[in-house]
Amino acid sequence: CVQTAHNVLLGLGLQKKLQLCVEPGLFEWLIWHKNRFPVWLTLEELEAEGYNVNQAYKPIISIETITQTDCSETIEQFYDRSATVTQAILENTLNAGGGNILIVGHAASLDVCTRKLVGATPRDCKDMNDLLRKIPYCSLTVAQQVSSDVDRPWQLVEAPFPPITHSNNPRFDWRVLLT
Repeated sequence: CVQTAHNVLLGLGLQKKLQLCVEPGLFEWLIWHKNRFPVWLTLEELEAEGYNVNQAYKPIISIETITQTDCSETIEQFYDRSATVTQAILENTLNAGGGNILIVGHAASLDVCTRKLVGATPRDCKDMNDLLRKIPYCSLTVAQQVSSDVDRPWQLVEAPFPPITHSNNPRFDWRVLLT
């Protein structure tokens, strides 16, 4: 995810202007790691490799908190964790004056970070697995704030460009997230 975010900024010519905030709370569903977490590079190691990381960023959920679990996170807990982090990112951005936010994650992130925002309930395991098969590499979704609807202040809208696929991937229809 750090490599993808870095290259997005590189492609936009913003890699020196914008720093990456590494948020462990957006890590994928813990049950997929059955008591074996990956070894994360430290921020110092990432910086030494040329990534422009924000050393001052304080994660909403720390790596230590994530790795001290027993990996038995339910699908509902995964959605709740992702929604909590997303909401905190939104609030922090609003408190800093507002703006656009780019969250780079894995396929499930498209759903778990936006589902509660749009007023939908978490999917069950089967529906999540079915959804993941429909999301190709480098897909994106756009959540747009709608100020006129108090009950559902956010909606998913069509992205400004299609996924950047590099292999035999199906076309991504962002509307699958609306189901």
